[in-house]
Amino acid sequence: MAENEKEKKSAPKAATKSAAGAKRGAGPSKDKKTSGARSGAKSSGKFSASSKSKKDQDQPRKPRVFGPKADAKSESKTEIKLAVADAKKEAKAPETKPEVKAEVPETKPELPETKPEVAAAPAAQPEVKAETPVQAEAQVETPAPAEVKAEAPVQAEAPAEAAAQEAPESAATKTAAATQQAAAQQAAQQAAQQQAQPIFAVLEKDGKKYGLNAAQFGQVIKQNYGKLNFPWKQSFWNYQRSHVMFPIMAQLKAGMDPISVNYIDHHELLMTAAFVSELTMIANNALWTPIDRRLFQRHNQMLQDKNLAFLKNTSFDYSSQFTNFYGMYDLPVEVLQQVNGKAIIDGGAYIGDTIHLFRRLFGQSHIYSFEPVKKTFETLSKIFEQDTANGAVTPINKGLGSKSGSLSINRYPQSNDALASMVVDYQKEHELVEVTTIDEEVKARNLEVGLIKLNVEGFETEAIKGALQTIREQKPLLVISVGMLPQEFYELKPFIESLNLGYKFALRRSGFGISPLTNFALIAYQPVAKPAVNEPANA
Repeated sequence: MAENEKEKKSAPKAATKSAAGAKRGAGPSKDKKTSGARSGAKSSGKFSASSKSKKDQDQPRKPRVFGPKADAKSESKTEIKLAVADAKKEAKAPETKPEVKAEVPETKPELPETKPEVAAAPAAQPEVKAETPVQAEAQVETPAPAEVKAEAPVQAEAPAEAAAQEAPESAATKTAAATQQAAAQQAAQQAAQQQAQPIFAVLEKDGKKYGLNAAQFGQVIKQNYGKLNFPWKQSFWNYQRSHVMFPIMAQLKAGMDPISVNYIDHHELLMTAAFVSELTMIANNALWTPIDRRLFQRHNQMLQDKNLAFLKNTSFDYSSQFTNFYGMYDLPVEVLQQVNGKAIIDGGAYIGDTIHLFRRLFGQSHIYSFEPVKKTFETLSKIFEQDTANGAVTPINKGLGSKSGSLSINRYPQSNDALASMVVDYQKEHELVEVTTIDEEVKARNLEVGLIKLNVEGFETEAIKGALQTIREQKPLLVISVGMLPQEFYELKPFIESLNLGYKFALRRSGFGISPLTNFALIAYQPVAKPAVNEPANA
């Protein structure tokens, strides 16, 4: 009896140990047999290694009988115990390990065909320990490849040919997806950076307000604003500080037409902005007047004329002088007709930028071109060599002033210097030039003058003083460049007006140069009465 009691106590312990080992060794397997054995072990209570059916488990337990049957039962338990001991020996024996490991390498060739998650399958190998004989026997009966295949996705069971066909598509899809994701991330980063930048300015457009960061605001300024460049603003600043401007402005505007008055007001507005700072930026639509914008359109249209193709080979400064008729674009036709056939004095001819215009407007007139700078004069003579030979143009290597003599002219080193001046010192180069007066030249050549054009870089007032006799006697059309010096801009019109010769005055844009504060032409002309139309007498 004592031995039977010991066997009864030891048998449940062994069975419990075996069941625990089976539970640990089962791993994540989804095999139906294994899962059934596991569920049966849980439901069997003490004897987890028992293989009783559910029907037998539901029947009531029979009373224990002692005697021969008990001895047979104890003998069976002894046999189970011996079997367990033998199984432990077999599990611990080194011969069983190669058999278990031999099955695992078979699964490795299939791993590349499955997703990366299958790599977790080999982790089950350390759990296949020979602690319990029941688990060891289960592993032998159920090969490891079957368990790995059961965990692998359906894609792993697909044929190798199908996987080979799907591989390129999968790679292309992944590449496209990666590209889209990178672009989306970059766009998100840019948007985040823009949102992170503080609002620098607020733009109001069409009744709506838009917040702009510093970079966006800079682009708006670059596209819609221009720098107000005016090299001679200091002289105007000094003049305005030393004069009472109200009566001067009133006298300048007196008798002027609306276009002229608008140019004067616009000039003063821009001048005020120029006084603020050299870095002052002005909106593009405020730099130029509406008349200027119409002249821009006129310039572009005339450039399409095949007969004016040469204008495309010149700078905008000089081509616009041609298309603006040097400010004479809206003069009465009768005034222009009075000039044709008479001599034209071209003071400050440079390389002949206005000679082309005069030749077209006044085909019957002879042009006397005065250019004091030697190198520039040589270029002028070469360009109009044929016109000179034909007797249409006479280049003269002299400057114009209030009296004859020699003066030092300030110039830049380049061969053709349009800014060479007897007034402004550029501190570059100086050249001693010969100067004459218009009155002397007119008298010496016995000229009937129809037009005097002056663009002599600040020396215009002196040249007019040297032409007073011609002006009083012949009253030619005067086209005088003003804007470089304040004395010319504010005082030249009142000075000519004080001669009481009946001139009418207009301020026009002679061309488009370096600044909207330059390239003004003061035009003084004699009104011409239109011929009266004879009405038929009443019967």
